[in-house]
Amino acid sequence: MSETDFVIGMVAVFRPEKNHDVFFDGVRAALASVPDLKVLLVGGGPLFAAFQRLSTDGALGPRIVFTGDVTDVVPYLHAMDVGCLVPGKNEGFSNSVLEKMATGLPMIVSDVGGNAEAVIEGVNGIVIPPNDAQAFGKAVVALHGNPLQRAAMGKRSRGLVEERYTLQRMCAEHEKLYASVLS
Repeated sequence: MSETDFVIGMVAVFRPEKNHDVFFDGVRAALASVPDLKVLLVGGGPLFAAFQRLSTDGALGPRIVFTGDVTDVVPYLHAMDVGCLVPGKNEGFSNSVLEKMATGLPMIVSDVGGNAEAVIEGVNGIVIPPNDAQAFGKAVVALHGNPLQRAAMGKRSRGLVEERYTLQRMCAEHEKLYASVLS
């Protein structure tokens, strides 16, 4: 990967519910419009080898870096221009999304679980319908085409984490909840 590449990435275990197939289909849909597109996939898991083999075919092969399991994701997050998470049906409130936001990345997420709570459509990223590879591809193209919007969204991602998701804030909110239950 080089400085001029447009790097999108996902940090997720390779399991069916993480929808790497939808991610790859969306990347394929975006390729014609984003010639400098590169993909960084961080994580291992039961489907890792299958996706690694699948992606070595065709136009995607030279554009993809698979890291496997890593102990520190931060250096990989800094290599990304856009963070992604596109699960299809089950996701809680994703720590992976918050990590990407804390790094200052604009996000593309599917509207599953707590993703749309953390990523506010048009503010710090794009929220797509679940299982919609075409919408994912369009979101990639849209963010690629607007570096100023990307930068602003990334800054807002970082600000939202600092405002809403600090350890101190979460502890204070839990204290309020317990106090209300006890009174």
